[in-house]
Amino acid sequence: MLTSIPFDLGKGAVALFMAEVLRKCLHPGAEQPELFSFLKKNIEFLDATHQPVAHIHLHFLTNLTEFLGFQPQLPSTPSSLFFDLKEGKSSPYQPLHGYFLPPEQTRQLAALLCLPIEQVHTLQWAAPDRKNLLQRLIQYYQLHITGFGEIKTPDVLEMVFKS
Repeated sequence: MLTSIPFDLGKGAVALFMAEVLRKCLHPGAEQPELFSFLKKNIEFLDATHQPVAHIHLHFLTNLTEFLGFQPQLPSTPSSLFFDLKEGKSSPYQPLHGYFLPPEQTRQLAALLCLPIEQVHTLQWAAPDRKNLLQRLIQYYQLHITGFGEIKTPDVLEMVFKS
């Protein structure tokens, strides 16, 4: 049973975002016990944590890709690499198309992939950085999931996590 998500504005906004993303990319069908475990762990952690939750949606979105079949392929230390959103992998060169992350956002993406959810609160990214990365991650989903389209909850997250 959820004990804090219904009563905490930040946690509720993150949960709403998770639900909207899942509605757009999951379809009824085969059982996926690993995906279920991932979702359960994320929701239980969100409900139980007493740490700030302003980065949990980014961690969720980044790590959900593993179960959807397009997890970013990055080296463990992407110091000055671009991340090609179309190809799903890093490159030392800026792609000729506009669908890429610059090196700083590539490092952020790598951090989200490596960091356990229990340590997400240690990230110290400013609200504009979180917003920019979120926009690019949504674009990544739009490029890899047919019909993903636009989502509305990032505006809610932005209002809740302004600072």
